[in-house]
Amino acid sequence: MRRRDLLRWSIAAGGVLAVQMRLPLAQAAEAPSTFGALLRLHPDGRAELLLARHEMGQGVSTGLATALFEELDVPWEQVRVSFSPFHRAVSFGTGGSTTLMSLWGPLRKLGATVRERLRSAAAAQWGVSVNECEARAGWLHHRASGRSLRYADVAAAAVREPLPALDDLAKTDIPLKPATALQLAGRDRPNATAPDIVRGQLRYGVDLRLPGMLVATVVRCPHLHGGVKSFNASEVKRLPGVRGCVRVAGYHGIDLPGVPETGSFPFVVRSGVAVWGDDTWAVLQARKRLSVRWTPSPAQAHDSDSFARFAARLIQEDGPITGRRGAAVNEPVHMHSAEYEYPHQAHTPMEPLTCAAHWHADGSGCDLWVATQSPSYLAAEVMRLTGFKQDQVRIHLLPSGGSFGRRYFPDFAVEALLVSREAGHKLVKLMWTREDDIATNHYHAYTRARFDVAVGEGGAIRHWRQTEARTQWSRRKVSDKPEAPERGETAWMPYAAALLEHSQRDLETHTVLPSCAWRSVVANAWMFGQESFVDELALAARRDPLEYRLAHLADPSPRDIGHGTPFQPARLHAVLETAARAAGWPKPARPGWAQGIAAAPYMHGNSYCAVVAEVAITGTEIRVERIVCAVDCGLVVNPSTARQQVEGGVIWAMTAALHGGVRFKDGQVQASNFHDQPILRLPECPAIEVHWVPGNATAPTGIGEIAGPPTVPAIANAIAAATGRRLRQLPLSLS
Repeated sequence: MRRRDLLRWSIAAGGVLAVQMRLPLAQAAEAPSTFGALLRLHPDGRAELLLARHEMGQGVSTGLATALFEELDVPWEQVRVSFSPFHRAVSFGTGGSTTLMSLWGPLRKLGATVRERLRSAAAAQWGVSVNECEARAGWLHHRASGRSLRYADVAAAAVREPLPALDDLAKTDIPLKPATALQLAGRDRPNATAPDIVRGQLRYGVDLRLPGMLVATVVRCPHLHGGVKSFNASEVKRLPGVRGCVRVAGYHGIDLPGVPETGSFPFVVRSGVAVWGDDTWAVLQARKRLSVRWTPSPAQAHDSDSFARFAARLIQEDGPITGRRGAAVNEPVHMHSAEYEYPHQAHTPMEPLTCAAHWHADGSGCDLWVATQSPSYLAAEVMRLTGFKQDQVRIHLLPSGGSFGRRYFPDFAVEALLVSREAGHKLVKLMWTREDDIATNHYHAYTRARFDVAVGEGGAIRHWRQTEARTQWSRRKVSDKPEAPERGETAWMPYAAALLEHSQRDLETHTVLPSCAWRSVVANAWMFGQESFVDELALAARRDPLEYRLAHLADPSPRDIGHGTPFQPARLHAVLETAARAAGWPKPARPGWAQGIAAAPYMHGNSYCAVVAEVAITGTEIRVERIVCAVDCGLVVNPSTARQQVEGGVIWAMTAALHGGVRFKDGQVQASNFHDQPILRLPECPAIEVHWVPGNATAPTGIGEIAGPPTVPAIANAIAAATGRRLRQLPLSLS
């Protein structure tokens, strides 16, 4: 049997995709010792992490493996990672740059616990004190007698006693290695999945092949809340390889307070027509022949410009203050005001959405093979849709070729189940095209913000008021109490002000395009407006933008800026100084060339980043020549992976800055593919430098979403310095 066939069989049998699988079949047949839901020790010496978080190219598999096997003390070349079936006790959401931060300690405790059990098992076999036994590099040694055992030799004995739950392990006081003894963390390590990616052996959803599986596609209504009026079903069904063609009704997700990671994340499955058949080619050819007439919807009365005008009127109206910190001061002030717009953005991951689903006709449950950032959210929605119990919903987790927040939402998997039901309860793999991905998807939230700021002597911020309207997370309960008011998470304004006020407006009930999470969630929009406007205040006060920011961070005392994690001004101060020093700030501006600076805390991940952008202007062409980033993300577990995440965040943000924005007309998205919804191309990519800010951190904080928020305003500030023109909406354009 070829390795490719073995991997295919493994998916079909249990939904577990083995990474870096290099075993002869005879060895593969030997039973490993499984410790809890996350760790297996194999007889041949391999140590395997059963990944319970979503790997979407961000390297979380490598980071979590580092945490576990650092303490277990296993050589990196023996480390393997597999994608585990959904296990409710350990499979939570992957998002907000919190995965490695939240699991670093628990996984180290797991590794240390198993290491000590292996030592105890070896001591019992040898009849010696456990204190005389040492665990090192996959081996157990008895120093006095010179005897040695592999971990695998005693794993069966060590595994007999059940392990505590991961949360309980995290509370134990088992000793961990001191920072000076770390062997894996802090050093460049190859991505745990890289060899199989290079060989084409890492199986994504689009690669999935299961016995008896059909392939499906859905043509969705191009405008929200529209329906199917008629379609040429009989003609399509006669086409070669087509097995069926049917109407699929729309479906709306709801808030699920019983699932902690859902928050307020409703979603929409659009009405459409599904075609299924023997293979991808057959259904895509049939799709071209499909002719659908749609029912009208209220969304068709709106376009991007009218929606923007509505949002602009909304933030001019009086409304309640949804967040207030500090108190007003009695002194002469000058008022400054401005508005900033951050439009809807497309996710465009390299791998479009895909899910294989089987809603079993006998009522025994359902199976889904899917790349999801939140299996718990998906499972809860599936139980609501199907009426199945928890143990009847079987989710087989897969990696993905990018997500950027999109796969946190379960609509595409719910849609696949609906298609399975309509196809006669067959196993179907629902595949989205790139056109589906861009034209009939969920998008990053639209945000429009108005800043009204009173400054005192020297431009010192006295009263900062930010009025914001956005299409997602604008309404959320402050607490679980019924009488609690609703408000969204307020913008993280890091600079000192005597009085901070936030007022939010609801665009969720007016939106034409459904919104969902996007890389850095809402911090992108917040920092574009805030960091651009802070530059405006600095220039109005005739002060250097860096010096102005540092002056408003002079008090190092941690404080609340609208998130549960206290903001630490000293950390933002440090990244600003580091980025400025590395970039040679301030270089004098000259006609058509300038530097711009911006900084941001990313409170979900408890990290800090500052960016200096160097921009050249030729006519109306904007050319970003250099980006310098300074990052404080705690302990840098894998500098290579972390650097890639920062570089990727910069490029992601530059796409939004120079090419972003989703335009719609008559309620319908106007773009369809990369030719009219472009992403940053290689010739446009600047030189990117990443500098780590050293600290005393012994644990990592978030890294995947920290670079994007300050990159866009740094570019906008450089453009303003080079041209004298302040651009307040994306994409940034001098045309």
